Amino acid sequence: MKNQTNIKEEELSKFKNIFMNPKKINFYYFFIMAIILLCTLINLAWFLWLSGQQVLIKDLPGVDGHFFNGFVNNETNIANSAVIKPTMMIFGFSQGVTSWPWLIITTVLIVTSVLWPIIWIYLALYSYNDPRVPSILNYRVCLISFWILIPGLFILIFQNFNIIDSNLLSNSFRTQFFRQFTHLSEINWTQETQNQFEIAKAGAVKIFDFSGNKIFSIISTTFYVLSISVILFYSTFAFFINFDKNNKKIIKDSLES
Repeated sequence: MKNQTNIKEEELSKFKNIFMNPKKINFYYFFIMAIILLCTLINLAWFLWLSGQQVLIKDLPGVDGHFFNGFVNNETNIANSAVIKPTMMIFGFSQGVTSWPWLIITTVLIVTSVLWPIIWIYLALYSYNDPRVPSILNYRVCLISFWILIPGLFILIFQNFNIIDSNLLSNSFRTQFFRQFTHLSEINWTQETQNQFEIAKAGAVKIFDFSGNKIFSIISTTFYVLSISVILFYSTFAFFINFDKNNKKIIKDSLES
């Protein structure tokens, strides 16, 4: 029994030394930063992929040059400028195109929670020799600050599920179409124009790679969930850990090394 107890205590001690060690609090911070950077790169790749899906409406399957009055809008030919941009589906909750309030709120949350700790650490290390500056605890404060990021990550997860909805592309096509063909509306168009619209919409759905979109969504969501889990664990750890004088000395020695 004693041996089993000792083994469990050793395993618990190893776990705490690796994952809950005040001496490694700076490592935990940069570990979270690395995950956030990886999430950023994944979503940048996703955005670039969506950009590559952009297509002129005239080039959609089934669309002819005589559609929509020869692509003339208010006496201007827009055949070479009327496009469908899948990137507009990002944060396209209701109308299928980007909802800027949600995009701005999420961006502010992420930028705030990531950038100001970096500035804080720079100032702390720059003035490290000043005994009036409690630089030892800055990594703890920075870890706690990642709580600010949690709402933004949940919004991003929600948008990841929304963007793989097959109805979103149809809504996005409809909204983008009427923003470019401003002389048309579902109230005044003819049956022929309506048929042309349905053909163009079906063509857009046909050429868009929904499987690729779902793959990016799954990968992105997986890393968002990982980020939330790690942030909740280490932000809570940093918040509740008792930083006594010995812990401060341990962290100081770690930072100096």
